Parts: sequence; C-alpha cells; structure tokens
Amino acid sequence: MKQIFTIISLFFSLQGIAQNWLQLNDSLIKYFNKEEFGTAAIFGEKGLLQSKEEYGLHHPNYLIALENLRNSYNRNNELAKASTLAVLVLNYYKQTADTFSVEYAAALNQLAILQEKTKQFILAEENY
Repeated sequence: MKQIFTIISLFFSLQGIAQNWLQLNDSLIKYFNKEEFGTAAIFGEKGLLQSKEEYGLHHPNYLIALENLRNSYNRNNELAKASTLAVLVLNYYKQTADTFSVEYAAALNQLAILQEKTKQFILAEENY
C-alpha cells in the first residue's frame, strides 16, 4: 500500500515538471539506495527516455541510464526486463568498444547471471 501511495504521489508531483536526465538519475539512485527498487525503476524508465532525447543512443549517459535501470529491474525481481536491458548494454559495448574489453566482458557476465536466474542455463553458459 505504501508503495502504491508513493507511486501515485510521484505521478502527480511530476506532472508538468520537466526533469532533465541528471535529476531523474539522481532520483533513481536515491530510491535505489533506500531499496525502493520499484520507485527507482519508474525514475529509471523516465531517465532512459530523457537520456536518449538529451544525448542520443551513443552517449555514455545513455549507457548509465541503461545500466541503472537494468540494476533496478534486477533488484526488483523483474528479470525479463533486466535481461532485455542487459542485451542492450551488450550491444552498446559491441558498437562502442572492443569485444575484448573489460566492459564488454562485464556486460556478458551480467547477461549470463540474469539468464542463469531465469533458468536459461544453455544461454548463460555461452555467455560466461
């Protein structure tokens, strides 16, 4: 009930108030640190759209938005959504970094962990 009230309050308080990506990301981090992962994800979803609008798909802030939302989904046990974003993070690194980079390897590992949690063991094994 408390979470529903928080979500409704957030919805009405954010109506008509334009927020930039940095403000949305700060809110995501604030709620993530309070372990209110559902609320963090709401800010993350808005932040992802805002970062795309402000910076484009190939900017590091878009990647940060992807990773923060993925982490929020993961901690909120929304594993299918987290896996989808893990693939987007991996694709970002494929386009912007060497596939032998530490960043790419870490993104593969994160995807494998999510696949393992969702019992996609064959796919997870390929990505470890």
